[in-house]
Amino acid sequence: MSVLPNSFESTKIKYETIHDSDNLVIGNCTMYGDSELFVHYHDIDEIYIITEGVGYVYTGQKWEPAKKGDIFKFKSKTYHCAKTENENILKFTYVFFEGPFNTIKYHGKSNL
Repeated sequence: MSVLPNSFESTKIKYETIHDSDNLVIGNCTMYGDSELFVHYHDIDEIYIITEGVGYVYTGQKWEPAKKGDIFKFKSKTYHCAKTENENILKFTYVFFEGPFNTIKYHGKSNL
């Protein structure tokens, strides 16, 4: 279990929390070609809103194609993550209805 910083940037993934309060957390994530978030769950619900590109989202049971306009809701304790392939980029907005971000726990899973 871990708590992540409000922003992070690498050659594969960039995210930044843009609204951070006790009852709403909103941020943007960009995933560059051939990248994957670690499989995780939270003790609260989370929403991904795909804003650009194509990729895949793991929904707790299977990998589903993801494209601009798709919305994925993860109930608390549901494993989820996202990935891209080849040179594709995937951008999404993440939303939590509890916060602040530095209190949201990420429970990781070593593999699917």
